[in-house]
Amino acid sequence: MKKITIAEVEYNLRYTVRSLIIFGQLKENAEMKGEIVDESLMYYAVLAANNKETFRLSYDDFIDIEVSVFVKIREWMKDEQAIVNLLSGKQEEPDAGSEKKNT
Repeated sequence: MKKITIAEVEYNLRYTVRSLIIFGQLKENAEMKGEIVDESLMYYAVLAANNKETFRLSYDDFIDIEVSVFVKIREWMKDEQAIVNLLSGKQEEPDAGSEKKNT
C-alpha cells in the first residue's frame, strides 16, 4: 500500500469503491466545476476514504497544500489506473502522431 505524508502526517493511498462513492458525493455538492477541481476532489476522496481515523483536513486546507504533494498523488493514481486497465484488458488509445502505448 502506498503512503504519502501531508503536514507531517502519513496517509494511506488506496483506490477503492469507497473512494469512488465519496468522490461522487463531493462532486455532486461542489460549487466549482472543472478538470482540476474533479482531480483534487478525487484525491481528497481517496485520502478521506482510506484514513477515516486520521484524515482531518478540510477541502479548503487540502487544496492549499504544496503542488508537489498533488504531483505524487497524481503519479500514484496513474499507476493505479494502468493496473486497472491491464487487468480489465483495456487498451490505451495512441496519442496523435505516436505509436500505440499498449497492445
